[in-house]
Amino acid sequence: MDEEEERTKVLGRTNTNFKTIATFIGREMVENAMGKINQTKEIHYGQWISKCELRDDNSTSGTTYIRYDGREFIYLDKQKENWVAAMHEAELTAKEWNSPKKKWGHLQSRYLDYDCIYWLKEFLERGREDLEKRVRPEVKVWDRLQSDGLTRLYCLVYGFHPRAVDVKWMRNGEDHVPSDEMTPILPHLDGTYQIKVSVEVPTKEGDTYSCHVDHSSLEDVLIVKWERYQIHGAVIPGVVIPVVVIVLAFCIWVAIYFCKVKRNGEGEPAVNGKGEPAVHGEGEPAVHGEGEPAVHGEGEPAVHGEGDPGNGEGEPVLQMPLLMLPTTSTSESS
Repeated sequence: MDEEEERTKVLGRTNTNFKTIATFIGREMVENAMGKINQTKEIHYGQWISKCELRDDNSTSGTTYIRYDGREFIYLDKQKENWVAAMHEAELTAKEWNSPKKKWGHLQSRYLDYDCIYWLKEFLERGREDLEKRVRPEVKVWDRLQSDGLTRLYCLVYGFHPRAVDVKWMRNGEDHVPSDEMTPILPHLDGTYQIKVSVEVPTKEGDTYSCHVDHSSLEDVLIVKWERYQIHGAVIPGVVIPVVVIVLAFCIWVAIYFCKVKRNGEGEPAVNGKGEPAVHGEGEPAVHGEGEPAVHGEGEPAVHGEGDPGNGEGEPVLQMPLLMLPTTSTSESS
């Protein structure tokens, strides 16, 4: 038998198997379950799940189980080649499927050993390039201070392929810290995966924590150390205090500036030279034209220099105070 003939024969058996599955789920299983559970003829559904495994040493295994309305209903004992009821309502179905007349357990076991493995090898060959692709993971760690004296540490591992990965937090490089929050391994649109693992640890100095990632794309375990603090929701006194000082100094500077502007506006008008107004009005204009110029040239200067100040007798010209912001330095400790 050549390859094409074998493929046609296996395809025929697979189609027959699927038709039998549809018959069993659509009629016998659902009708038996409805009768036992005392349900009306509403919408109900059955799920048939068959899976086979091909190991590196070419050994195989497989299983089939069925759910009714989302609950475990019946499953195949592959070693004994018979069906086992997972709930009381499935006992009648298991009895019928195990009868010598049907031998459905034997037929399903053969499907898992041969046809399912055949299709698995077929799919592996077609997708070998993608399946054997190795992409190194990227790792990000950060923290969040809790209100109960604890710190939650996060480790996000993303962009890796294949799917299998081992991620864990370690204390002082030796002690495994059990995770109380771990997301499922989620797929990305580009075919890679991601997972996030977090733990709660005491907020104190002394211990070091690191995220350890083991993946088939890595020669050695990838270790990313947590540095106190990564500022993701954490409040760090060494940073907050200098910021508050800077903001306060800026507010004081603004207040002083506007007070001086207001005082200058309510007093004597600014003059230019010896008693002459420096703004438009009666008398000599303070801009270029006839009479005394208000800019550098002959006569009285209108800017600071030796002699009379340029803002009237005894009234100093307002200068913006120069704000010297405090400089601080913070250090991170691991």
